[in-house]
Amino acid sequence: MSMTIGIYFDIHIDTEEEVLKIRAKAMELMRQGIVTMTWGGEGVNASKQFTAPVLDILAESRFFLKSLNPTKYGYLTNSSRQIRI
Repeated sequence: MSMTIGIYFDIHIDTEEEVLKIRAKAMELMRQGIVTMTWGGEGVNASKQFTAPVLDILAESRFFLKSLNPTKYGYLTNSSRQIRI
C-alpha cells in the first residue's frame, strides 16, 4: 500500500455512489488495457492520458469504501491486525 493512499477521495465530501462509479470505470479500463489513447488525421494529432494510473484509482477507491463502510466492504488491515477508524 502506498504511503499516499487516501488522497483522492474524502469521506466527508465524496459519496459511495460517486466512488463506485469511478471504480467501475477504472475496472472497465483495466480490463480493456487502456491507459493512453492516440488518434490522428488530416494534420491533427492528439492523445489523451488519464489523470491517475488505474491501479491507483482502484486502491484509493478500495481504501475509501473500506473506511466508509467496513461491515460492507471489509475492514482495513495491515499484516497483523484490523485497523478500525
